[in-house]
Amino acid sequence: MTETDSNNSNYNNFQNDLELIVNKITKLFDSNRYYNLFELRKLAKNLRFNLPGRYSLRTIRIISKIFVKNLPQQFFARRKVIGEVIIDYLKGDLKKKILAKLREINNKDETLDKSLAAAGAATEKITHEIISNFGSRAIPIARVIPGSNVNVIKCRITDSFQQIKDINGKYVTLKPFEGVKVLGQIGNIYTVNDTPNNILAPTMISDSTDEIDKQTIIELDSRIADVYVRKVIDGKIKKKELGNAPPTTTDIYLATDKDIEVFFDISPENPVCFVKTIGHLSFIPKFDLLRLLRRHVYILGITDSGKGFLANSFLLSCVGYTIRIAPDEDRKVGCLYFDFTGQFANDSYGFFEAWTSESGSDPRVIIPGDEIGIHTPEDLIEIFFRKYRILDLGFASQKIAGMRRYLLSRITINSTFSDFQRELPCAIRNTYSGNPTNHLERIESHLEAMGSSIWNEEIEPLKSPDLFVNIDNNLRNGKFVIVDLSRIREREYKPGVVYRILKFLDELLNENFSNTQREMDYPVFVGLDEAHNFAGATSNLRQGYYVDECNNLIARMCAEDRKTGLCMVIITQRLAWTNRDVRANMGLWCVSKINSVDEDQAKKCMGNHDFINYRYRAFRLFGDSSPIPPFPTRALIPSELAKLKKKVGSKFGK
Repeated sequence: MTETDSNNSNYNNFQNDLELIVNKITKLFDSNRYYNLFELRKLAKNLRFNLPGRYSLRTIRIISKIFVKNLPQQFFARRKVIGEVIIDYLKGDLKKKILAKLREINNKDETLDKSLAAAGAATEKITHEIISNFGSRAIPIARVIPGSNVNVIKCRITDSFQQIKDINGKYVTLKPFEGVKVLGQIGNIYTVNDTPNNILAPTMISDSTDEIDKQTIIELDSRIADVYVRKVIDGKIKKKELGNAPPTTTDIYLATDKDIEVFFDISPENPVCFVKTIGHLSFIPKFDLLRLLRRHVYILGITDSGKGFLANSFLLSCVGYTIRIAPDEDRKVGCLYFDFTGQFANDSYGFFEAWTSESGSDPRVIIPGDEIGIHTPEDLIEIFFRKYRILDLGFASQKIAGMRRYLLSRITINSTFSDFQRELPCAIRNTYSGNPTNHLERIESHLEAMGSSIWNEEIEPLKSPDLFVNIDNNLRNGKFVIVDLSRIREREYKPGVVYRILKFLDELLNENFSNTQREMDYPVFVGLDEAHNFAGATSNLRQGYYVDECNNLIARMCAEDRKTGLCMVIITQRLAWTNRDVRANMGLWCVSKINSVDEDQAKKCMGNHDFINYRYRAFRLFGDSSPIPPFPTRALIPSELAKLKKKVGSKFGK
């Protein structure tokens, strides 16, 4: 095939791929809906979750940048643009620009390949030897020298790796004794003749150097390193240190992904996988579902650090599995998630779509937050105050609370609008001293003006306990129940909805435990997105109705309901924003980049770690539920999680 034919073939491949990509992106937009610039940028940023896995991350990033940087001026001139205009833009100018960019990159790659192929044979041979053996067991990276002990092993870097700079911090393995395997980490590299640490290669060697002189220089400048013992496997027993110092000249090899997986594999009976380690070693660790259920989880990171993506991966990996809690007694694991922004309800990350494609069923049960049913007289009073805007009439918050307490003794679930018209003035008289004529006239005229139509059309239809019964049934069947709080326009009403549902769940869990007297009999994860809105640390953060009651309830559930099977998952941006009584009961910490003002407090909670210089969407998992505290991780992508969940889950439950 000639070079021209090859270029034409590549061009056709680009065109075919581009048609599929543009069609996929086009389906994300509704032609009749208006979008603002922020939404367009967010969709472009999350393209990698919507495009098939066969497209490289590099290609998707290029498309995202072209999409954002080439938006027509009319998009900026208007606050919102209708989807039909965006779709036309995708199918027209954007497609041409993407195609031109991909062709340009392909031509550069071909030129680079030709340049590399023309490199000298000697350089190619050396590079091949180093790279092919880096991370393999073909040749040792170092050998043990005298001066080692059970915690720190002294070693000399071998000739093959003397000129490799990037080995500090690498994990290594060795077999010092029969049946004993050691995992260590290289650190504190220095040279024999005390040259500065940044001089990591023999300093005087050249092609003309005499062999005797060369060997002398190597011995003087050869690097020495300390290998810190991290894990020891003695037969089937895992330890943290050796019983004796390893013999001199024992070979040390760079650890492979498989080596690391063996040392950190806890072999749980109920395994779940939701993250992958990142860096020079990458493996998917297994977590024990029962251990996770026995510990509450705290997901912490600044805005856009990937908290929602990790939470989605974590919770979906656990939901729906069947666990054995007693002989001949199985339970399905459910999840109740309070979705503050609507990302889970709208499947912004693509996890539910991927799992539905893999399993054939969507585990979600979505409950609009503005349609939460009326289950008790307390619920009825709350809905009445909200719908009839009683809170906007200028009453002090203490007086509102007093009016509610009075109404609780007079109102039943079957009360009517006339009952409220009669009892509300009485509640005002009971709350205010003297004769509050102005308040009485204001409330009576307000209720008369608003009339009974709101009651008949918006309140009476909500009088049903079925919704709460359905939540119970769905959780017992291992469903992912999502309460979409984004449907509630007034922010101050969200804590009230969370409080009512959590109060119902708290009573349900404790009643079930009283009846069965068996721990973990009702296994359920409860996720709280933007948890500082419901369990704030200070009064400044506690804004909204029922927020104090919600705060106290969450703290008590974290402290007392673990035995019932509850695992609370707290998701927030600031460590200092959440109730310290809630933080005190966390067993698994998932920490990404955090605000610098939280660093000292984070170190007190989780140890002396660097919480500032983290990579994008990278999390470290601490706590006694995590088998991999040393490794940075990233959540599995949707397609990978779906396949792994189906494969791993089939071994212990559906």
